[in-house]
Amino acid sequence: MTNLWSHLAEPAPRLLEAAWALAGPDAIDPARVGALGPAHAAADGVTPCSMNATIERWLVLSWIGAHPDARDPLLAALWAREEAARATGLPTLVLRLAPLVGPRSPLLALLKNHPKLDARLERALVQPVLEADVVEGIAGLINGPFDQSDWYEVCGPDPLSIGEFAQLAQAGHFGALAGAPGWEPSPAVLRAQGLSEGDAWARATGVAPHSILSPLHVGQA
Repeated sequence: MTNLWSHLAEPAPRLLEAAWALAGPDAIDPARVGALGPAHAAADGVTPCSMNATIERWLVLSWIGAHPDARDPLLAALWAREEAARATGLPTLVLRLAPLVGPRSPLLALLKNHPKLDARLERALVQPVLEADVVEGIAGLINGPFDQSDWYEVCGPDPLSIGEFAQLAQAGHFGALAGAPGWEPSPAVLRAQGLSEGDAWARATGVAPHSILSPLHVGQA
């Protein structure tokens, strides 16, 4: 199978590599799971149908806000990628992600550096989720026999504005950060996310996302 990870931008490699490692040696062979992430979704001329025929199921990493009528081109492309994976007829699991909180999260590193935010972005609501909780959930799913298509919004329990999220980062709430500063996701995606519903993801995985407002040391998450 083509190593799709090499085509994925952050955050897909972090999540998938950690999830495969956590799932352990008895997990399903990665060669039987096609993995598509946000950057790959925007690539021209690449569809799941053109991938290796040995793939038995699809795991699509997306952003909350993916929609066919989304104003942001990436969110519209992500919806098209989800549909292309489903169109293969193979079981397709779509995970639409909130902003990730972890030691290598570029967004945290960026917000910690006091970036200038426009008023609309500063007010935009998101529900950040601990990267470790996402990894644990993915590991359980790829280690099990998901045999039907489904999708989940993967978010934390705390609605925050981007301005409030930045204040936490600047106050050192998330501890030491190793990520290179960058938008993950982009400002346009952050403005589009709004409030989400993560209960279905928690029920499916047995992983109840922790509050990022609690005194967790993200550097060890």
